[in-house]
Amino acid sequence: MVACTRGPGGDDALEVAHLLAAHPSIEPNLQDTRGRNVFFYACGHSTDALANMLITIFPNLEVDNCDQLTKRTAFMEACLHGMESVVSWFLSRSRKSDPPFLQQTNTKGKTALQQVLVKRGLNRDEIVPLPVVEILSKHGGCLPDIYTSGKLHGIYGVEQTSDNSVATMEIDLEDVHRRYGQGRTALMLVSEHYSFAVNYLLSRPTIDSACVNSQDDDGRSALMFACFYGNTYAIKALLASPLVDIHLRDHDGLSALEYSLGYIQRQSNPLSFSNAPSILDHPSWNPSSIRKAVFTIVQNEDISAWSFSRLLEHERARGSFKWDLELGDPDTILLVLHAAHRYPSVFLDIVLVHCLISQEPSDVIASRVDRLFL
Repeated sequence: MVACTRGPGGDDALEVAHLLAAHPSIEPNLQDTRGRNVFFYACGHSTDALANMLITIFPNLEVDNCDQLTKRTAFMEACLHGMESVVSWFLSRSRKSDPPFLQQTNTKGKTALQQVLVKRGLNRDEIVPLPVVEILSKHGGCLPDIYTSGKLHGIYGVEQTSDNSVATMEIDLEDVHRRYGQGRTALMLVSEHYSFAVNYLLSRPTIDSACVNSQDDDGRSALMFACFYGNTYAIKALLASPLVDIHLRDHDGLSALEYSLGYIQRQSNPLSFSNAPSILDHPSWNPSSIRKAVFTIVQNEDISAWSFSRLLEHERARGSFKWDLELGDPDTILLVLHAAHRYPSVFLDIVLVHCLISQEPSDVIASRVDRLFL
């Protein structure tokens, strides 16, 4: 067990484990204090050599083994560590005594597929074992998902109405065009909880522009959902797709940019979140389209002055205006007029600060604007 816990650290470690396993008195099914045997540990390594060796040598190996504290099984370990051959072996077994590996859950109620695809720390550079996801999905693995049928408002969040209800469904990752409740596709549904599933769906051979840019009954696209939930990983994955149309608008006239600004407004510490810049960095923007977007946003009564200021601080937004009132730049004048009609008056103050010190570094402008909120 110690050899399996520490290995495989190379050919030497694997050879030691092999020599121990070949001893006639070795019992592979011994468990530690939490119920884990050598196979469980072998499934928790980055390569499948040790696990496959145990499968080959011990016909009586207990493979339905789990950590009694977390209820994480050897099968889950193999999935999480990208062991394609071991995962395939698990699912190809036809033993009546075997449990339904795909349906087993840990103490948090998560299946192996959910654990592989659920979003983790946003600052961690994690590799998603997409081949394992494909194996699980093609063997019938689905993502259980729960959603509210209440209307999502891009700025405020879920509108609690008298007919709000909660629905449970299973998302089929192999049918990218299927419509679920409220006309939502799998790509829309996974954008909140299953960040890495977005990457998987975008890699499917059947994915096309019509699917990536599908809109639900309220006109919302997958990118709008990702921005609504502030799911940075999903947003980046969608923006990297050459198929995505970031300029779509829902039935309320909101685009992904407004959805991202709405997410910022709903946070207790807006400085910690800003998906709007990543939207504006998309190559489909040009100065003219950015100005039109800014004009639309400054007139939206639901957009706060704080979110508006964050938008103008983005380099591409700031660079799309000349910020010159003396020479009568029409776009700058129009922005001033729109801001002057907004309440509170800080909207106009924000625009005027940009006009007065437009040549200053961006951090200086941001500092000046931030003082307006003190």
